[in-house]
Amino acid sequence: MKKFLLLCLFSFVGISAFAQGFANETVNGGGKSSSNYSSAPVKFQGYVNASALASTARLGGLWGYGVGPGIDVSAGIMLFDHFYIGAEAGFQAMFEKYQKTDIVYGTTVVIDIESISMNIPVGLNLKGYITRDKRVNPFINCSVGALFAGNEDFSDFGFGGMLGQAGIGVEWKRLSVGVGYNMMLPRLGSIHHGGYLKIGFRFGKN
Repeated sequence: MKKFLLLCLFSFVGISAFAQGFANETVNGGGKSSSNYSSAPVKFQGYVNASALASTARLGGLWGYGVGPGIDVSAGIMLFDHFYIGAEAGFQAMFEKYQKTDIVYGTTVVIDIESISMNIPVGLNLKGYITRDKRVNPFINCSVGALFAGNEDFSDFGFGGMLGQAGIGVEWKRLSVGVGYNMMLPRLGSIHHGGYLKIGFRFGKN
């Protein structure tokens, strides 16, 4: 988790330097800006994202995989048109499958075990935009927080561990698409690795 946070920090420092240099070049160049964005240094912004998730999974001593849909909502502030920080919450339904090998009457049998995990991630979302005045604007995305999880009827719902995401995307007007790495550090057990695909909508003042 420490390496993940350092990666996010270094990425945003790099974006900061690039964006500042790009802004200075635009201003000093004397060219006309085609930006439709407000010059206010701080603005309310938010995002709604629908996602497809895939990850390794673990049930007891068995390893498997999980896939499923998710949705998350983030609300916060945009700083100087390039940097976003906000609180984020969401919901994920992961359909998990495991395989167990057993010996039955001297014959090796592979048993499929299926389960459904309901997850509620809560945390901090950061975005850094490389440009904001182009037709298509690339950005980096980073989220870190806690994961509350339970089975399909939420009978054992509780703290499930820590969650982290890091990825890249592009935004056209208010619509965005992004891909990235998804990591979960369970309360007990090993790190789960996976990925995500997100399609989102940005709301708030331009």
